[in-house]
Amino acid sequence: MESKFMPVCLTTLNRADKLKMCLESLAKCRYACDTEIFISVDYPPNERYRGGYEKVIDYLHNEDFHSSFKKIEIIYQKENLGAFKNSQYIVDKALEQFDCYLFVEDDIEFADDALRYYNHFLESYRDDENIMFIAGDNKLMIWGDKIVSSEATDKVTVAPWGAYALAGWKDKFLRLRRLCEEKYFEEEATRPKNVCKLSKQSAFAFYYLMEDIVLRNPNGAYENGCLYATDMLINIYLLLNDKYIILPGYSRVMNNGFDNSGLHCKDDIAMKTYIFNNHTLCAPIENGTRNLDYSLIKQMDNITKARKRIIRTWVKYFLFRILGLEKTMRVIGRFRQK
Repeated sequence: MESKFMPVCLTTLNRADKLKMCLESLAKCRYACDTEIFISVDYPPNERYRGGYEKVIDYLHNEDFHSSFKKIEIIYQKENLGAFKNSQYIVDKALEQFDCYLFVEDDIEFADDALRYYNHFLESYRDDENIMFIAGDNKLMIWGDKIVSSEATDKVTVAPWGAYALAGWKDKFLRLRRLCEEKYFEEEATRPKNVCKLSKQSAFAFYYLMEDIVLRNPNGAYENGCLYATDMLINIYLLLNDKYIILPGYSRVMNNGFDNSGLHCKDDIAMKTYIFNNHTLCAPIENGTRNLDYSLIKQMDNITKARKRIIRTWVKYFLFRILGLEKTMRVIGRFRQK
C-alpha cells in the first residue's frame, strides 16, 4: 500500500555543514517519522571538492539521525552526474515507489511544520490541473494577491513563479519532462506572441528562455546535451500556459545557499533580483498580500547591467528569428572571441 506521506528527495556533494542543518531541521518536523528520505551523493568532479565530499560521507555514515525518519535510502554515485542529472536521478528513484515528491538541495532549512504543509496541499490540489507544484517559500511572490482558503488554518497564494523546495506530483512532472524531450521550449521561442507574453511578465524568464534554452548557455538548463526541468524552465512553462504554484502565507523553508558555496544562487544580478531583506522562516502575509521590500533591487548598483542584458537578449532573439539558430550561434561566437 502506497504511503500517504510524500518522500523527500535530496542531493548533496560537498557541503556537510549545510547537509547537517538541512537534515536536523527536517528531523524536527511533524511527520518526520512517517517520511522516507532519498539522498543522492554526487561524485566529486575534481579534487577541489574532495575534502568536502569526504566530510559528507563521514557525516552520513556516522550520524545517528536515521531513526528520526521512517526510512533513509542513500545512493553514493560512482561518477559525477552534475547537478541536474543528479536531481533527476533521485526524483526518479522516489517516483518508482511514490506518486508525489519534494525535491530539495542540501542548503534548505525547514520550519517544524513544513512536512504537514506540503502533505496537506499535495493532497488538496492533486486533481487541479492549474496547480503544478507546491512551494515552501513565499519570498518570490511578486504577482497578484489571489488568496485560496484551506482547512489547514493557513492562507496560500497562487503565482506563476517558484524556485527552490518544490513539491509535485508524478504525472504532472513527467508531463513537463516530456515537453523538454519534445523541444517544446525551443518551439515556443519561435512564436512571437508567446515570446512577448513571456517578456512582459518576466524579463528574466525571457532572458533565460533565449540564453539557457535556445542558445544553450553551458551553465544553463542543458547538461551534456539534455534539457532538464529546472526551476526557471518550470516558471517559463507556468507563465506561458497560465499555470500556477501554491505559495504559503508563511514560509516553510529557508534557502541558506546565497553564499557562493554551491553551483546556483551565486552573487549575480539574476539572483539579486530574488533576494529580499530579513528572510526568516514563517514570515506572514499581511491582509492577504505580501508586502515585499524592493529596496534591495532599487539600490542595486548594477541594475543598469541588467537592463543592458535584456536589450542584448532582444537583439539575439531577432537574430535568431532572421538568421536561424546555427547562424546566430556563429555570430555570437565571433563577438565572444573579440
